[in-house]
Amino acid sequence: MRIALLADLHGNLAALEAALADIAATGGADRILALGDLAMLGPQPAEVIDRLRSAGTDAIQGNTDTWYGEDFQSHVAEQDERMAWVVSIARWARTLLGEDRVAYMLALPFSLRCDLGGGESLLAVHGSPRRIDEPIMPDAPGDLLDELLVGVDSSVLAFGHTHRAMFRRHGGVTLVNPGTLGNPIPPDLDMRAGYGLVTAEGGRLEVTLRRVAYDPAPAIAAAFERKMPGAAAWAAKFGDTAER
Repeated sequence: MRIALLADLHGNLAALEAALADIAATGGADRILALGDLAMLGPQPAEVIDRLRSAGTDAIQGNTDTWYGEDFQSHVAEQDERMAWVVSIARWARTLLGEDRVAYMLALPFSLRCDLGGGESLLAVHGSPRRIDEPIMPDAPGDLLDELLVGVDSSVLAFGHTHRAMFRRHGGVTLVNPGTLGNPIPPDLDMRAGYGLVTAEGGRLEVTLRRVAYDPAPAIAAAFERKMPGAAAWAAKFGDTAER
């Protein structure tokens, strides 16, 4: 069984296409799991959702995938003016997504379990097994991991949210964060698309964290052409600081 892990895609179609091409070029995958934060904060939300669905990807919900709900947007707008940018980009993206894609994201499950064979399984979440927005950092202390892994009966825990790649074993569980596919953040501003591969065969488990170079120019152009809120800051992450 070979499982590809994509996390924190954030509406970046160019990064997604690069990862899918690399998966195919390195032997393919029996299953592709998208670990949440699929479309928000990037310039191509609808295209990313459509590509994931056409590729037969199984997805779970990330915290930003909940931002399209009307109740959430109203609550944020009323309670926290500092989060006005969240409402702004969510409303912008919603007009591109349409009701079917929004309904798809709002209906995604919190977690998925994948059989690895031999009695082993992989549990996929976005943040932690407890909460959708709880980060698991690479340097998390052991006592915290003990708390987070209570009730986890899978041999592999796959997650995203932090945008930090991670491969660590603790208490008999292999923890894997493939890193962000499409939205690099400080201090790791590696522009390449990050994804992971988990291979289980003959009782052996292998984890590979990959980075794939790609051209972000089409995505950057889309951000400005579509007047995405925060387009200049988003483009600057990829080294594009040109005035438009």
